[in-house]
Amino acid sequence: MGGGGTPSNTTTTTKTELPAWLSNAYTSFFNQTNAVNAKPYQSYSGDLTAAPTAD
Repeated sequence: MGGGGTPSNTTTTTKTELPAWLSNAYTSFFNQTNAVNAKPYQSYSGDLTAAPTAD
């Protein structure tokens, strides 16, 4: 009939790591974006409309 007793509890843990080349590429990309974000905003000071053409 029934299988008495205490039910067993199991926990499975899986660890996934990125390959070293991808981790290094991500770190480099992250550092570059931080460097760009650290620069102050530079507004565009050029012409906002094109010059008329001689058509």
